[in-house]
Amino acid sequence: MLKIRYQTAGNKITGWCGDQSQFDGLVARAGEAVVEWDIAIPSWPTKACLVNTGTSTIELDPAYLPDVPVGVTRAIVAGFQAGDKPIRITRNWQGYDLEFNCYTSQQAFESYQSSDLSIGDHVLVVFVDGEKDKAIVIDKVYLP
Repeated sequence: MLKIRYQTAGNKITGWCGDQSQFDGLVARAGEAVVEWDIAIPSWPTKACLVNTGTSTIELDPAYLPDVPVGVTRAIVAGFQAGDKPIRITRNWQGYDLEFNCYTSQQAFESYQSSDLSIGDHVLVVFVDGEKDKAIVIDKVYLP
């Protein structure tokens, strides 16, 4: 059994509990409702889920975007464009295919200008301050 609390406007989940001995602690607040269904606890975070009361299921919210990776991460070049964020990258993160337009380091920009950086290449990306709009491609990854 799973007890689920959700917003009645939009069906966004605000909490759940899978321990029946603690069900009394999960109560509806203003603008919310609570249901009990015989389903497993989802592997997604609560903020990524919606309640479907018609089918008594929990679904992934198509509008949900996970937080970006912290630190340096690897991504794939998806395209190039003019402007202050010339490289578009794609990265699968927490089951989502995310795309970002990125700033670029001088070294990565020179690799692009010399045709040493192409669509499909792997690159290192830093998200400054953990913000999606501050992604910087810092270098190309060598994959033998």
